[in-house]
Amino acid sequence: MKKLLLPIIVFLLVLVGAFYFYSIQANKIIGYKGIKLGMTMDEVIYAFGMPEVYKEKDGSSFENFPAKPSEDELKKNGFKSYKHWRYSGYKTENLTLERVDLVFNSENNLGQITCTNYLYDACSLAGINTQMSEKKVKDMLGKPSGEVISSDYTKGIIYKDKNLFIRLAKQKVISFTILDLKKNKVLYDEKPIIKP
Repeated sequence: MKKLLLPIIVFLLVLVGAFYFYSIQANKIIGYKGIKLGMTMDEVIYAFGMPEVYKEKDGSSFENFPAKPSEDELKKNGFKSYKHWRYSGYKTENLTLERVDLVFNSENNLGQITCTNYLYDACSLAGINTQMSEKKVKDMLGKPSGEVISSDYTKGIIYKDKNLFIRLAKQKVISFTILDLKKNKVLYDEKPIIKP
């Protein structure tokens, strides 16, 4: 009987450890509308089509997001040399209801997915949508891993266990970002919220 007890205990410990690991991994958010972290540029184009706008190669911010590079720049550099892509969803006359920004890492794999909408609940992920109140988000997801108010008076909250960064204005969600928080340090208004 004693000889059987040790293997049974080891088996149970392995089973409990596997369940714990699976439950942590199952809570992580890794994708949005058919695209997932780690996808190649070709896989993203297959899922979403060609990007509408490219970010400058020098790392300038999304606030100063330029129009597409000129035809000469594209021929010279190739569009895959641009690591920041933008897709706009349904549009009205002067308003884009959903904007998805993608950032690729140095290996050209998708490292960050952001959906933004300032006015409507166009972006939706895991029960969270734009225009949802901060209180409702915290009621659903619990206490965040970190939060900070920026110089533009928006708030960033992060859920490290879910790979999720949420940006709020006037106590309502305006965007969410999915990123691998083990590999990325999150800076918001140049202030670290949480380190990997």
